[in-house]
Amino acid sequence: MARHEVLIDKEANAYNIAEARQMREELRSWREETRQSQLKASRDESAEQLGAVKSWLGVDESDQLAIINPLVSEGDKYPGTCSWLSKDKSIQSFLQRQPSMPLLWLQGIPGSGKTVLFSQLVRFMDAADFPIIQYFCSHSFASSLTYDDILRSLVLKLVQRHPDLISYVHSNMVMSKKNPTRTVLQKLVHELVIMSSQVTSKDEYLWILVDGIDECAEDHQQTLVETLRRMMKAAKPTGTTIKVLISSRQTSTLAQLLKKSHVVSLSARKPEVDGAIGLYASQRLLAMSARLDGIEVTSASRRTIEKCVVDKSAGE
Repeated sequence: MARHEVLIDKEANAYNIAEARQMREELRSWREETRQSQLKASRDESAEQLGAVKSWLGVDESDQLAIINPLVSEGDKYPGTCSWLSKDKSIQSFLQRQPSMPLLWLQGIPGSGKTVLFSQLVRFMDAADFPIIQYFCSHSFASSLTYDDILRSLVLKLVQRHPDLISYVHSNMVMSKKNPTRTVLQKLVHELVIMSSQVTSKDEYLWILVDGIDECAEDHQQTLVETLRRMMKAAKPTGTTIKVLISSRQTSTLAQLLKKSHVVSLSARKPEVDGAIGLYASQRLLAMSARLDGIEVTSASRRTIEKCVVDKSAGE
């Protein structure tokens, strides 16, 4: 009997242990399901708030996509034509997580390939998980050329980086029914720059890249550059460093506004630029080989065409 009692006790203990294990597993599963449910609810709420913020700002992101997608596609079709840029010492310094090279000006004459180079740099940084905000100004899209529209886009891109900022703008702007005037948005940008550092780790870096600013009206150019400088200044005390790249033609207005910035001049990189444009022309002609052969275009003629393309791109 004593032996049977021991066996019964052991079996009961084993049963209790198994039951307790099952209860722990069920509790763990319930906690995970609850956590996932809460995360989904939070994401759904954040997405809904972001939609309301976009509506409040009146931002249409399709224009920016329509500008950048063909540029990226063009760069992808002709590999190697933009690779020299990532080897440039000024660009390399700009990409480092160090305070050096905080404001960089990529300048060149029309047709020198600034925008394609800029788009490929944006793509490289995005693929490498750099925290970036990019903006393209283009005469093809009037909405991309006004300071107010650029300001609205800056606000949207800043809040998209952090759900907490989405909630802040939704609560303090959208729900409060404030009008997104220039003054309100300028103040909001300043607040978001400061707040973003509070929801990230110390020594955070953010890169802001703007292309084609010379296509905007001169007063808009000045206001935008001043805003970018204020953002950089506001970020410093918070432990965040904002680095800015501006890509444009060299104009008297921008030369005055950016006289203290570091410069990457495509004119000063003529061998690299000519080599890239020559490679581009060569690849384009190669893609047209069948048609060129049909009209008996010789290799010498193709080289002449390549040289002509290079010369024309340099304004000759």
